[in-house]
Amino acid sequence: MTTTNPRIQYILSALMNRDMMTVSELSEQLGVSMVTIRKDVRALAEQNLVIRQHGKVMLPTHGQQNYLPFQMRSLTQSEEKRCIAAAAAALIEQNDAILLDSGTTTLAIAGQLRRRPPISIATNSVSVAHLLSESEHLISLAGGQMLNHSMCTAGPDAENFFRSIQVEKAFIGVSGVWDDLSLTTGLQPEAVVKAAMIRAAKKVIVVAANDKFHRSQMFNFCSADKIDTIVTSGPELPAHILRQIEQYRIRLIYADATPG
Repeated sequence: MTTTNPRIQYILSALMNRDMMTVSELSEQLGVSMVTIRKDVRALAEQNLVIRQHGKVMLPTHGQQNYLPFQMRSLTQSEEKRCIAAAAAALIEQNDAILLDSGTTTLAIAGQLRRRPPISIATNSVSVAHLLSESEHLISLAGGQMLNHSMCTAGPDAENFFRSIQVEKAFIGVSGVWDDLSLTTGLQPEAVVKAAMIRAAKKVIVVAANDKFHRSQMFNFCSADKIDTIVTSGPELPAHILRQIEQYRIRLIYADATPG
């Protein structure tokens, strides 16, 4: 089994929206036998991505997406992330030096860049560096302590790396956005490095799925006045968020619509 299997992606995505599903539900929705679903679920359980219990399937963290393994998060909302990534990558110009934050949406941006003309890319994402390792881009990977949950580096070495560089554009992912457009993440070491990335960039481009504007995390790393562009997905953001975007003159791009 591979996690690129469409059935596997469906099971994981479905469990992101519900704490628990039965094997029979999954069998009916996917139109395959119970035997096939049990085989898929068993393989996921062996990777510690789901828990099996008396014909039921659930996530180890009961639906808290921000704390799920990176591999699993990268499979959720994959089409939405691809659209956001394509719109974000379109903002990159020839000879730009850019910064790619760690995260599943910025990893999707890296995927869009694999066959693009070479540019300089700085990142703390091990996944981004690996994905682009055979491209023609000049990749600079920050050192530091490895955070397995996010597949990235953090700590003083990573912070000092980003303090020593300057780029045209930083593409920043988030775990959540406050009503005042403050950007947040759930891990303090990540927040500190993200703040250093933002200081290193002339323009800050936030890439965030629509649902990130309906929740927030503990650690704030960026205020609205530092944001130049937000690339997100439909439906239209809440009115109070749109007012903040207009107040701070932030460019808003809906990835699945005509850019604004």
